[in-house]
Amino acid sequence: MWQELREELHPRGLEVVTVALKDSHGRVVPTADNHVTFSLEGAGKIVGVGNGDPSCHEPDVYIAEPKMQIRPISTWKWKQISDPWARPMPEAAVSFDDSNWAAYDVNASNGPLKSGVAGVFRTKVNVSAEDLQDRKIDLWLGKIRGNGAIFVNEKLIGRGFGPWNSTVLDVGNAFHEGENTIAVVVNAEQDDAGLIEGASLRLPEKSATPQWSRSAFNGYAQVIVASRTLGGAIRLTAHADGLKPSTIELHSAAAK
Repeated sequence: MWQELREELHPRGLEVVTVALKDSHGRVVPTADNHVTFSLEGAGKIVGVGNGDPSCHEPDVYIAEPKMQIRPISTWKWKQISDPWARPMPEAAVSFDDSNWAAYDVNASNGPLKSGVAGVFRTKVNVSAEDLQDRKIDLWLGKIRGNGAIFVNEKLIGRGFGPWNSTVLDVGNAFHEGENTIAVVVNAEQDDAGLIEGASLRLPEKSATPQWSRSAFNGYAQVIVASRTLGGAIRLTAHADGLKPSTIELHSAAAK
């Protein structure tokens, strides 16, 4: 049974709604501490929960942990070059023919370049329109041993780097739907130089739908609802094991 409810919410307003746990005679059970789960449909969202218990350690808000989708980039080719400083870099061009280049294992712990020698490591990756929706795509390179320069679709997006840490670059704005070309130029300053210890694309995954819940205290629990700008109906439902679900409908006025 819902308590202390105002029927109309202002646009972008907040409403604290209280749910009471009652017995079959409609009486609040002051010892009830059931775990109550809330769900919402319509022109609003849940922004917090509570129960008035000062000793409760359950979270008041839902904070989704960011998750990354990791796509290994394993198909690489490489070739030694004479001029690592050429601009434009011919071997970084999208149309460059690398069909006769040697295959390269980017997961190796040592590169193929000797000190004073330069090389280019190339690959192609495909991304979809959905991948590009948020324009947040990271290119992760295990290590660049040597003086490196990174090109995406012929455009220089980073240079320098060092052999001790991984390199992470945001390439979302450099990518386009379909096939994209990545070229890493490495000028060796020591033996065993090159692109090593893996490569991948890292895309943020969509956050899971928040699961709002709170244990009741003295037979009550609260949920905070925020209305949306366009207004409309909001259906809020409370569930608890062993109890009958209860649903109420709020109405939010549209912003003027």
